[in-house]
Amino acid sequence: LGWLIGLIVFLIEKNRNVRSHALQAAVIFGVLSIVNWLAGLLSHIFLIGLVFLVIGWIVFWVIIAAAVLLTIGAWLSANYRLPYVGNIIDGLFARWI
Repeated sequence: LGWLIGLIVFLIEKNRNVRSHALQAAVIFGVLSIVNWLAGLLSHIFLIGLVFLVIGWIVFWVIIAAAVLLTIGAWLSANYRLPYVGNIIDGLFARWI
């Protein structure tokens, strides 16, 4: 649900910096949620399902770690961006931020 909360904050908030952080969260957690959903779906395939089950668990813990790290990073530095991803998001969505 991190992507949904980020999207709601992005649409409601007026502060440009908060909107940028919210959009970064929406994109990151949206992509990770899709990967996690696909891994869960593919985990039902016979023989290779165990591999996708492990990938799903890894992605789940990456989501948890990213939520904690992004929250701490945004709290400590108002201009915190993820390497590479933050620049790509700022470039693609600059007119909406």
